[in-house]
Amino acid sequence: MIEVKKIIEDRVVSSMDKKKNFKLFLEKYFNNHKKKEIELYYGVGTKISVSDIVHSHTNKLIMVDLKIILGPVINEEVLDREVIDYMTQEILNVLYPEYPTKTMVSWDV
Repeated sequence: MIEVKKIIEDRVVSSMDKKKNFKLFLEKYFNNHKKKEIELYYGVGTKISVSDIVHSHTNKLIMVDLKIILGPVINEEVLDREVIDYMTQEILNVLYPEYPTKTMVSWDV
């Protein structure tokens, strides 16, 4: 995991627009790397969009605003944010272990 963290940090730091690059990285992480788990829980065709990321260095906090775009078949039983909260915590704890994270979730179809 340390090698992955180094590659990610190098890629994010080398960008002119760090926030935009990090948002794209998180979207690719969710929609490519975690696609199977997301579609298993939220339904086939579900995508995750990162609306905003806020780094608060004074409060030592990272807040991520996510939008879950549901696929064509919507099951009301899965309208739960537990899975996406866990996945967000999982990746951000690898990248920023000293920062707690908060996740805001909205839904779209």
